[in-house]
Amino acid sequence: MTREEAQAIYRAGEETVVRVLVELSARVDQLTADFALLKAENIALRAECETLRVECGTLRERVRTLEGQLAKDSHNSHKPPSSDGLSKPAPKSLRPPSQRPTGGQPGHPGHTLRMVEKPDRTVTHRVERCKACGQSLDTVHPDRIERRQVYDLPSPSSKSPSTKAKPRSARAVASTAPPSRPKSPPPCNTAPASKAPPCI
Repeated sequence: MTREEAQAIYRAGEETVVRVLVELSARVDQLTADFALLKAENIALRAECETLRVECGTLRERVRTLEGQLAKDSHNSHKPPSSDGLSKPAPKSLRPPSQRPTGGQPGHPGHTLRMVEKPDRTVTHRVERCKACGQSLDTVHPDRIERRQVYDLPSPSSKSPSTKAKPRSARAVASTAPPSRPKSPPPCNTAPASKAPPCI
């Protein structure tokens, strides 16, 4: 309200002044009640905000703990490898990558178990019958001979437990195989074995 408006009300008479003052008083009372209500709501909201702030801090700490547990595996904690499940991390090698292929490099002499020239015993395993028709292969000359070598280890003895087991001389095993056949051989003759010719 401006000064001019207040003077106009005063010049309007006593009744006008009383009416305006009563209206202003009622408005002030209403504003005071609204202010008290808003103040109470503000206090309640502040308390609720503080409670939510505490809960938010607790939840953040819990999330941090759970994320730390998920990031742990058998490589960075005491957990066993069986607990890694299907999400096992890829193996990390400290060796820098190389352009060379894996395995033995060209020119490497290598080491292997060579066959002995004179084995202790030679066992011959002959192929006596055809695997497909069962005919005898006694009169058929083998087309190739395959050799195998077996090392026999001595059985452990209870009398000398400290003695180390040493391999004995090797033995070569020679085997005879039937003549080579095509990949899709024709069916053998269904005649009796005494009349059927040998498979070739």
